[in-house]
Parts: sequence; C-alpha cells; structure tokens
Amino acid sequence: MQETTILRWPAKILHRLRSLFLRSRVDQELDDELRFHLEQQIAEDFAAGMTPEEARSAALRKLGGVEQLKEDCRDSRGVRLIQDFVQDVRYGLRMIARAPMLSLVIVAILAIGTGSGTAIYSLIDACLLHSNTYPVVDRWDVVHAYSPKQKMFINYLSVPEIFEVKGLTDVFEAVGAVHGDSFNLTGGDYPERILGTHVSANAISMTRVAPVLGRIFTDAEDRPGGPPVVVISAELWKRRFASDPNILGQVIRLDGVAYTVIGVMPAHFDFWGGELWIPLQLNPADSNRSDRRNWIVSVLHKGVTEEAANARLAVLAKQLEQQFGATMPEYRGWDLRVWNINEAVIGGVKPALLVLAFAVGLLLLISCANVAVLLLARSTARMREVAVRLALGAWRGRILRQMLTESLVLSLTGGALGVCAAYACLPVLVRLIPEEWLPTAPELVRINPAVLAVAAGIAIAMGALFGIVPAWQASRQNLVASLKEGGSKIGGDRVGRSSRNLMVVAEIALSLVVVAGAALMVQSYRRLEEIDLGFRPDHLLRFSISLPETKYRRGEQIAEFCDRALQSIASLPGVESAAVVSGQPMIDRTEDLTSREFAIEGRPAQDARGGENASFRIVSPGYFRTMGIRLLQGRILSAQDGRDAPRSAVISDTMARLYWPKGDSIGHRISLGQQFGRRDAYTGGMTSDAPLEIVGVVADVRQTRVLEAPLRPEFYLPLDQQESAPRIMAVVVRTTSDPAQLTAAVRKAIASVDTEQPIYDVSTMDEVVADSFGPKRLTLFLLVFLGSIALLVSSAGLYALVAYSVSHRRHEIGIRIAIGAQPGHIRRLVLLQGVRLAALGVAAGLGATLAATRLMQGMLFGVNASDPVTLLTVAATLIAAALLACYFPARSAVRVDPMAVLRSE
Repeated sequence: MQETTILRWPAKILHRLRSLFLRSRVDQELDDELRFHLEQQIAEDFAAGMTPEEARSAALRKLGGVEQLKEDCRDSRGVRLIQDFVQDVRYGLRMIARAPMLSLVIVAILAIGTGSGTAIYSLIDACLLHSNTYPVVDRWDVVHAYSPKQKMFINYLSVPEIFEVKGLTDVFEAVGAVHGDSFNLTGGDYPERILGTHVSANAISMTRVAPVLGRIFTDAEDRPGGPPVVVISAELWKRRFASDPNILGQVIRLDGVAYTVIGVMPAHFDFWGGELWIPLQLNPADSNRSDRRNWIVSVLHKGVTEEAANARLAVLAKQLEQQFGATMPEYRGWDLRVWNINEAVIGGVKPALLVLAFAVGLLLLISCANVAVLLLARSTARMREVAVRLALGAWRGRILRQMLTESLVLSLTGGALGVCAAYACLPVLVRLIPEEWLPTAPELVRINPAVLAVAAGIAIAMGALFGIVPAWQASRQNLVASLKEGGSKIGGDRVGRSSRNLMVVAEIALSLVVVAGAALMVQSYRRLEEIDLGFRPDHLLRFSISLPETKYRRGEQIAEFCDRALQSIASLPGVESAAVVSGQPMIDRTEDLTSREFAIEGRPAQDARGGENASFRIVSPGYFRTMGIRLLQGRILSAQDGRDAPRSAVISDTMARLYWPKGDSIGHRISLGQQFGRRDAYTGGMTSDAPLEIVGVVADVRQTRVLEAPLRPEFYLPLDQQESAPRIMAVVVRTTSDPAQLTAAVRKAIASVDTEQPIYDVSTMDEVVADSFGPKRLTLFLLVFLGSIALLVSSAGLYALVAYSVSHRRHEIGIRIAIGAQPGHIRRLVLLQGVRLAALGVAAGLGATLAATRLMQGMLFGVNASDPVTLLTVAATLIAAALLACYFPARSAVRVDPMAVLRSE
C-alpha cells in the first residue's frame, strides 16, 4: 500500500504542473471528458426509450451540474490557491494600470524606502556582521594595559609580559604576539612600500585560516636566528607576481634582506592590515621590560567570558605591581584587560551604521503609513465594486486576500526598483567612508544573496503593513449603506477617519525624529568644521617614508638623509618649504601616539605635577613654518638647534597651560624618562638624558584622525639632537600651487637621494582633513537625505489626507459657500484640519525624539542631543511643511462651485 502511494506521487506532481502551466489544455481535456460522459449517458437513456430531450435532461441531472463538477475537478488538482494568487496578481496589475499616477507615486515611495534599507544593510552586513570571517572571531582578543600614571592604554608590551600572559593557560587557548611594520620591496621595476606584520609562529594559525599555497611558519622559524621566510597575501601575489604558481621558494628582498616565500594566504586575509607576514622571532631570554614593541593577541578558551579573563589578568597585574612596582612605576595600578579585536576594528564605523539603520527603519515605517493613507483614499473609487462583489456572495476573506495581493504587487515592484537603486548608489556610499575607517575591503561591500533576501523581506513586510488597514477597511464596509449611497460614505465613518488620521500623525512624529537627527548632525558637522586645527592645511602635500634598519642604523644617518631629501625637495619649482615629522599627523590613531615621561626641574618630588607624561614629535627645522603652526611664546626650533647645541624643546599650548598656568614656561627645563609606544620605529637606544630647555610655545595641533579627541600635552624635539631618531616619518611640503601636481617631482627628488627609498601614502593635507571626518560625513549625508525624504513623504501623506477630506466634503463646502461663508473661512477650515494633525504629530514626535537622539550623543560634537533650539526649529519646519501641504487642498476648496455641487446631488 505504501509503495503504491509512493508510486502515485510523480503522477500527481506531473498532473499539478500541467494544471499550472498548461491550464487551457487541461481544461479542454476536462471539457472533452465531461462531454464524453454526458453523451454516453444520453445514448444509454435514449436506448432505454426516452426521447432525446428527456434523455439529455436525465443525463444532466445524474451528473449533478456540469459547471459545479468542473469546479470540483479543478479543486481536486490541489493548485487552486496558486491559481487564485496568479489571478489576484493579474487583477492587481490591471487596477494599478487604471490609476498610473497614484501607483507611480506609491512605487517611488517604496523604492526609496527599500533602496535605502538595502544599501544600509549591505554596509552593515559587510562592516559589522561579516567584517571578520575568522572562526574564532568572537573569542579573538588583544591584551593591553591601562596605566593610571600615564592616563592612557598601553597597547605595546614587552617580551617578558608576553610570556607571562602566555602562561595563563587556564584562560587562553592560544597567545601570540604581533606588530605592524612596513618594508621596502625591491627587485622589480620600481621599489614599493609594503605594509606587513611581524608575527609569532602561532599568530596566523590561531585565526584558523589556512594558506591557499604552501604553509605558515614553524616554531623553528620563529626562534632568534631562524631562517628569513615570508608568507604573502593573495593580493600581493596577484599584483606583484602575476599569480605565479611557482612563487613558493622564490626569494624577495625586503629592506635589503632576502626572504624565501613559503606560503600564500587566501584573498582578503588582512590579518593586522598587512600584505605579508614574517616571523617575529622573540627571544624568551629577553628580560627588558621597558622595551615594549609588540601587541599581544589571544584566543579565549570556549566558555571563558571576557569578564573572567579580565579577572584573571587583574591577578597577574597585581603580581607584577608587587614584584616590579618599586623600580618600574608604570606597574603601579596597572589594569590588564582583553579587547575583542573585531569590536576594535568596527568600533569607528559601528555607531554611524547603527544610527543610519535606525533612521532607515523609521523611514520604512513612514513610507508604510504614507502608502496606507494613499490606498485608503483610493479605496473610495472602488467601494461600489467591493460592495457588489460582497452582495453577489464573495467571501470577505477572499476580498481581503485580493487587496493584500495588490499591496504586495506594489511593494515588490517598489522593492525591485529599490534594489536597482541600491546597486547604483552603494559604491558612492562606500567612497564616502575613508578606507582607513572601513573595516573590510571596499569590494566586499556588495549586494549579495543575503542582502537580496533581506530586501525581499523588507518589501513583503512593507506590503503587509501598508496593505492590511485598507484591505480590512474595504472588506468590513457596510454593504447596504455602500450600495444605497453609491459608495460615497466608504471610509467616511469614524473608524476610517481615525485610521487615516492616526497614520498621518504617526508619520509626522516619526519624520520629526529623522529630521531632528539630521539637524543635530548638521550642527555637529559645522562645529567640527570650525575646530581650530592648529595649522594651515591648504597648499600642503604630505607623504610617508620609512627608512630600513639595515641601511639606516643610526640617528645621524637618518638626519643626514632627511637634510639631503629636504634640500632636494626645496629646490623644486613651486615649493616654499619642506620638513619632516615623526609619526603621521592627522592620520595616527590615539593608540599610535608615542609619549614619554618627563620631570620638571625644580618641582618638589611630592608635587603631583613633578613627573608627568606627554606625547612628543621629532621635527626638522622649518616644520612649524611649513605647517603654518602659530608661535605663541619664545621661538621655534631652527637650524641653530643642532647636534652640538644645548638641548631644546618646544611645547604645546595645552602643556604650557597645564604645567605652567602663569605663562612662565619659557626657560624651564625638563628631563625625559621612559618612552611609551613603538620602540621599533626608532633607532638605537634612548637619547641622552640631559635636560631640555623649553624655548617656545606653539598652538595646539590636532594630531589624530579623530578631530574631537581631547588634546593631550605635547612637546617637539629637534631631529638633529636625537640619537634615537624616527624611522617612520611624514614629509610635509608647502607649495605655491596645487600640491597634488608636485607628487611626481617629489618622488624623483627622494629617488635622487636613495633610489631604493619609495614614498607612500601621498595626499594633500586637505584630503587628510576631509578623511578625518570619517563616518560622520557618511552619517551626515545619509541622515540629511533620509530626513529630506521623510519630510517630503510625511507632507505628501498629509496632503493626500486633506485633499481626500476636501473631495469627500465638497457637498458640505458647497452649502457653506451658498449660505455666505467667505473664502478665508473655508481656507481656514481646511488648514486647521491639517495643522491640528501636524501639531499632534509634532507633540508625539518631540517625546520620541528626546529618547531616540540620545543614541547618537556619542557621534555629536559641540551640540547636545536634546538641544532645544534645534528641536524647536525642526518642529517649526514640520508645521510650515504641513501648512504648505494643506494650502493646495484649501485653495481647491475655495474654488468649489456651490451650484455645480448642489446640481450633482
């Protein structure tokens, strides 16, 4: 019996497929079969002695009604629901075609909503949900320390500290060490600066990502004196080596050292942001705790929370304080913590995307409410059709389903157009985010199948949301009243009016939230643009150089290279001046800043300000003039601050006001202590501990990519006086014309000093400043766009409601005019209806806005999330937009001809 049932299934499926796709043929076969049975029965009855008429009547009675039998046969095919759905879709398309302008407006509103949602979700999917596809991403952490003494996080730790953390096997599944670097790759047609990473042998393997070619490092290769080997990225393999399948075993030269390629990682494997990886080769016997140059990366055991890991690290920090706190003050109060790497990577862009997602969600709700109002207004034209169908016996559920299907047709059409718009706009949105802020490769931000599924879900949900109220309202109408009145009262009952009014109030309230968010962001952006950068970014070219240790071992060699390079650049036509500075001004993150402890001579030991910490920069003569940094007191560093001159320093205004509030910092002397930050970015040991004399005070300079970050105390040291000189430097060039046009000439000028020295990260300082706005620029652009659309859509919804009300009340308005009502009275009557709804929406929206805008407080600068001036301005704008939306229906009401209205009644 079971085998027979199984064998019947293919025949049933085939029959149902034929019924769906060959319906006419199957219906013709059904007609032929019924005709055959009818003729057979007639022939039998005629042979039994009946007349032809009697035989036909008897045969029809026995069959029980041909049309009913046909319907029963069609129902037995099991495809009735699908056929009804197709029929509803066709009918819905016809109804859409009958009102093309209204349908076009609805589809456009839905396309904007769906397109915005699709584009923002694509960014969220690539940047937040799948920015890091490592299997251990949820347990992959950095271990860093917070030092109360320096009031900052210390991300670079020493070799002994790495091995001490590595010993916490009860918490960590694996512990490794890394530090980023850059290398001069030579041997090709031109030298190229490549970002890379020094990694411990287990650092790559802990990501659980295998190479596509070759292998990763062994423990033997990660020991001091191990062989020079390198693993390269798929992107470098493709770009530099044309995807050579025989790359394994080839030798490439990095900073003049020959490295053997042993592996190629998969595409988009951007571990620590580099394109190649070489063994770190830590020495377990290294006991120097002050030499901090590596990050600690770790994988927590499954089931171990970050809170548990922090508790265990706190025990280790306490042990270090007890053991070394007396001789190393930085251990006092040390707080070791874990920091999830994925959260660190996406942290810069996450708040912006979440705010935009919230705004898009509100826009979708506004769109749904607006379309529902438009469909409710359109239902007036279909009242008699629905009433007649109900009178003829149509099932109310069938009417409801058909109208919902029409809504889904509109929403899916709008959704398809929205996805197309998202395809076109997404690259533009990606370009609005500077690459250093984007936590994934730009080409990975795309509309993939998961995004398309979300877009389809958005479209279907919108169709159900905006379609349910009009469909329910139409199917629940008073049948007798609709037929008696010709449908003029459809939707005119209290429930219909309340539904429409509630939707308009809701969309105005939601629009206020979005527009207020955009207005706050505009205010914040203006305040950011007004920030005093402390220098003049115009006509300023900047680029980076990194001098390899194999060629430039001593500070004197670096200073000599810089002198020759700056002379060569200064001789170029169109160049006013040039200088070098350690680090990357306006590009560095806060954790990239290098700082040093210092003590002020003459301050008593018990003075809390006697020993402090400040960021520092090493600069060449002419740096302040080239950058346009204002001198406030004393003098700037110049050529007179040479190697044999007394040691000198220039401090920032913040440092001067903090430690010498009386303004008497000039002439005071400070002694430098321990350095914090990347020690490998500097040559040799520490510069002489001889005291420095403060010779000048300059204006504060915004040094990090986060413009609104608090200013830190900072001092500047002359390059020529540094035994420990920076290897990684930025060169700044002040020009008389467009600085970007000098790029090729500057590249040749550097090559004239060292042919193997490439320059990289070339840009104008105006571009650097623009990029520093980062996600705020994206948020501003999209919030202004979404706010404008929300304002337009809510105004359109109010216009539709008031216009519908005017058309519904034409008879009343005609009578008012006939008995002497003045045009101003009629106009005021209509305007007040819209203004009341707008006022209710604004009142409800202000409360929602005060709650919602708190979510974006962290993104605002110089303006409070509940700024009353901004909120009142936005409220007034919405009221003004409501008056404008109501003006046209009011003008139409004034022009009603009472005689024509009365005659029509």
